[in-house]
Amino acid sequence: MRSTTVHPVDSVSTTVITTTYTRKSLGFIPIDSPLRKCFIQLVTGSHFDTFILIMIILNSVAMASVDYRYIDENYEPASQNSWRNRTIEIAEVIFLVVFVLECVIKIVALGFVQGKDAYLKSVWNAFDFVIVIFR
Repeated sequence: MRSTTVHPVDSVSTTVITTTYTRKSLGFIPIDSPLRKCFIQLVTGSHFDTFILIMIILNSVAMASVDYRYIDENYEPASQNSWRNRTIEIAEVIFLVVFVLECVIKIVALGFVQGKDAYLKSVWNAFDFVIVIFR
């Protein structure tokens, strides 16, 4: 597979980021696709990683805030009698959607396994992928 160099420009500064991406992400999304260009610009921007890091911290706080005074027969937190557990249960769905979207956006932008900077070529992204899939 041939690779091509894309120069997404950070809209906040005048810095040009040079990275090598595969020509077709997932084998069918071309590098010049408006959606892929948008995702590349989003992923390479500084706000994306900051947002995801904040979501990870908030998710950790939510998991640590479970009220274990209310559990079901399987010793899982019960949400029927606890507004805190009910709120955390809803928040978990929101966090899951955010993390799956992060994964999909990065895979479309970077490519999955093909290309120098493909999604699974980064150890952190591979770890993140395993966590999202087995969650």
